[in-house]
Amino acid sequence: MIVTKSFDFVNNKKAMRSFLFLSLLILYSFTLSNWHYNRLNRLLNKNEDKCLTVALKIQKWDKYDPIPYLFASVVYLKKIEDSHSIRKKYMLITKSFRQAEKFEKLSNSEQKEFELWKQNKLNLDTISASLQIELKENHYPDLARAIARNRKKMSFNRVKYEEILIVAEKTDNASTNSGSAPSVENKMIGTEFFGMPTGTERIPSYSEAEEQKMLKLINSERKKLGLAPLELEENLVYAARYHSYDMATQNYFDHASYDRLNNKLIKVGKTFDRIKFFYSDRFVNSENIAAGNSDAESTYRQWYNSPGHYKNMFNPSSRKCGIAVCYDPNSTFKYYWTFCSAQ
Repeated sequence: MIVTKSFDFVNNKKAMRSFLFLSLLILYSFTLSNWHYNRLNRLLNKNEDKCLTVALKIQKWDKYDPIPYLFASVVYLKKIEDSHSIRKKYMLITKSFRQAEKFEKLSNSEQKEFELWKQNKLNLDTISASLQIELKENHYPDLARAIARNRKKMSFNRVKYEEILIVAEKTDNASTNSGSAPSVENKMIGTEFFGMPTGTERIPSYSEAEEQKMLKLINSERKKLGLAPLELEENLVYAARYHSYDMATQNYFDHASYDRLNNKLIKVGKTFDRIKFFYSDRFVNSENIAAGNSDAESTYRQWYNSPGHYKNMFNPSSRKCGIAVCYDPNSTFKYYWTFCSAQ
């Protein structure tokens, strides 16, 4: 009995030592990972090149820590902004993808909730989609397909939204003829768009009648000025409606595109990059936006009295345009207008 008890005690002691060692190892790894995050985050804000160098060094001697892969992905993606070579952009986006895939594979659920990771994933989604189009247009189909494969690995879907629900609503002819805006109740119900558009989004108009009035007001003045009238171009209209809808549902007011995450706005794309997804036939000249008025005439006066907006409406080289108004009762300004023109 004594021998048996002594044997059990020895085994229990060994097990306890193993448990304590494993616990200390886990604690050490967790502490070291936090230290890596804080260090790399400071470097990212001060010196991106040094941040990348340190991140790659950490990967060599601690290949299971996900943190350096996150920061390397972020820096590679940032470098694309300063690159003018399409092949260099492709190389950088590929490296960013590889680092991001490593982070996803090694990170835990808490690390995947980092704001830096969420923002980087959105940026990687948007920039890779834009670069894929650029590669196609510049006759690099193989490189475009390679990016498509990387995007598939990351399970990217640029537009993550539920199908837009349209509640049918009939507007009586009397209210339309009188010039008043149609009733806003249940005109459009939907969820937000995230990332840049695909160019296939077909947002319905809040009021086609008011959009047509805006076109008539602009063309009436263009005629007085001796300018050719503008024609509505279908894809430019969809581009305008997308932006008005996005501003309304994400609750922001800006020419650039933003996503709202945790009540914080994150920039996901530039104005003309967004429009290009819908319309790339000719050069796009301008974009006007306005908010707060339901009717075309009030919005037109806002633009007419602003030198920059006036210049965009009466650009002699413009021939086509898109006009849109969208409404969201939960947004700051309720009504959001977009006008874009092209040669």
